[in-house]
Amino acid sequence: MNIIPVPTLILLQLVPFLLSIFVLYFVLFKPMLKYLDERDEKIAGAKAKVLSMQKQSAENMGVLKEKTTSLRKEINMLRSEARAKVMNEYNKTIYEARKEADKEIKENAKKIHTNQDLVRAELKMKAQEVAKTIASKTLGRSVS
Repeated sequence: MNIIPVPTLILLQLVPFLLSIFVLYFVLFKPMLKYLDERDEKIAGAKAKVLSMQKQSAENMGVLKEKTTSLRKEINMLRSEARAKVMNEYNKTIYEARKEADKEIKENAKKIHTNQDLVRAELKMKAQEVAKTIASKTLGRSVS
């Protein structure tokens, strides 16, 4: 038994091994490495795109928040103006209605006082007539 290897045998075994490595490199390893590199590039591109989209959406959210805030302020201002206008019209209407009611009350009070005076005068006359009638019946003669 010989422990030292034979160089020709090693060369004969090394040639098919190197040939198979060479063929495997072009057939298997090179396409696989190309595919993995392309995949890494796509992943990196997708990550960059996602970061870009996140940044853009954050900017858009900021703009939308500013617009929302300004629109809310504008709406509140318009609401306050409308409320003030309606309250002004309401107060004006109430003032005019009260003014008219006061005028009507004064007119009616005058009519009542006038009617009171007429009724008093009429009652005074009727009271005198009734008194004369009672006195004439009581006395049994006519009283003037």
